[in-house]
Amino acid sequence: MKKKSLRRRPGSFLLIFFLTASSAGLLFFRDLPGFFKKKAELSSKIRNRTLLFDEKSCFAAGRSGGLFSWIIKGGKRRLDQERDFIKKGFSGKFLVKEEKGGLSVSYRKINLLEVKFLQVGLVAVLLDDAGNSRKDIERFMNLEIPLTFSILPNERYTSELDSFINSRGYEVFLHQPMEPRSYPKEDPGKGSLFVGMKEDEIERIVEKNLSRVPHARGVNNHMGSRFTEWSPGMKSFLKILKKEKLVFIDSYTSPRTRGYALAVELGLPAWKNQYFLDNIAEKEAVRKVLSRVREHAEREGFAAVIGHTHRRATYEALKEEKELFLKSGTQFVFMSELLEETEEEEKR
Repeated sequence: MKKKSLRRRPGSFLLIFFLTASSAGLLFFRDLPGFFKKKAELSSKIRNRTLLFDEKSCFAAGRSGGLFSWIIKGGKRRLDQERDFIKKGFSGKFLVKEEKGGLSVSYRKINLLEVKFLQVGLVAVLLDDAGNSRKDIERFMNLEIPLTFSILPNERYTSELDSFINSRGYEVFLHQPMEPRSYPKEDPGKGSLFVGMKEDEIERIVEKNLSRVPHARGVNNHMGSRFTEWSPGMKSFLKILKKEKLVFIDSYTSPRTRGYALAVELGLPAWKNQYFLDNIAEKEAVRKVLSRVREHAEREGFAAVIGHTHRRATYEALKEEKELFLKSGTQFVFMSELLEETEEEEKR
C-alpha cells in the first residue's frame, strides 16, 4: 500500500503566506490610529505649519481602508506638521511627500490620501499705552487669547501693571517714548529719547525705563517718527536691547524709520508693525482692519499688529472677530513667539 504523499500543493504555500501576511497587516493597521495619535500629540508641541485633514477626504480614505478614520472623530482635527516626521514618512512604512500646496500619503505604491496644507496664520497683537488703568488690561484679558501689553515707563501704575500682567501669564513689553516730528506740540512724555542725545544719555534713560518694567520681554517705540529716522541714536538704543537680550518691534510710525533695518544689521531679533488696528477708534473700522489682518496672516503666514489698551472699540472688535480667526486656523501668539517664527521662516 502506497504512502500518501506529504507534498503540499503549490497553491497551499501561497494561501498560508497570504493568510500570514494578512494577519500581520491587520495587526499593523490596527495599531496605526494609536501610532498617529502619539505622533500628533508629540507634534502638537511644535509651533509650525499646521496640517488640516479635510473631512471629506478622511471619510473617503476611511471607506477605502479605515486608516485615517480616527482623525475625524468629532469633526476636523488639526495636527501640527513636524517637518522631520514628514520627510521620514510614517514609521518608515508610509511614504509622505510634501508637494506644492499639499501632501500625498501612500503605502508603498498605493495612494491613500491627499491633503492640502492650511497655511496657518500667526497673529501677534501688541497693545500700547498701558500704565494708567488696570481695568483696561483686565478687559482685554477676558478675550482669553495671547496678548502682549506694552507699558509706558513713567505712568501711575507702571510697576504694578508690569507685575500683574506677568503674573497672569501675558507678555510684557516696554513702550519706549521717542521724539515725534510733531514735538513739542505732542510730548512723548517722561523717559523719552530725543534726536541729538549722546550715547551714554540714551543708555541711562533706557536702562532706567527697563528697571521700571523688569518683566519686559521686548521693546517697541512710543511715537518716535523723528527719532527712529536718526540712525546714530537708534543704533545706540538697539545695542542696549541686544545687551539685555530683548527683542524689538518697530512701531513703524514713520515710513523712513531706521529701526528694523538697523536691528537686523546688529543681529537683534526684530520685526515691524504691519497694521495699526485703531487709527479710527470705531468698532466697525477696527473690524475691517482685522479682516485684512486675517487675510494677510493666511496669505503670508504671520502678521504683527498694534492696538491700544484704552480704546474700547479695539476690544469689542477683537471680541467679535476672534472666532473667525480661530475657525480659519489662525492662531494668536505673543509678539516674541511671532519673532521666533519669522526667524525660522528666514532660515528655511
